[in-house]
Amino acid sequence: MTNPAFDFLRQYKEVKSATEELVLKTLRKKYPNLTVHQLTEIFVCGVTGEFGKVYSIDPQTLLGWV
Repeated sequence: MTNPAFDFLRQYKEVKSATEELVLKTLRKKYPNLTVHQLTEIFVCGVTGEFGKVYSIDPQTLLGWV
């Protein structure tokens, strides 16, 4: 089962399952109260260019958005 926030991202960019696992594991440690809704909002902002132009989606980019 994939995370809905990552399902949103996959509409626009390829996201490897290993990237999803690593990012979620890191975020659970750093932000244990982060909700799926909040994560989706962050990803929406990233995809729409609020954090700069996105050429690829890698763990460093995703964690930088959060």
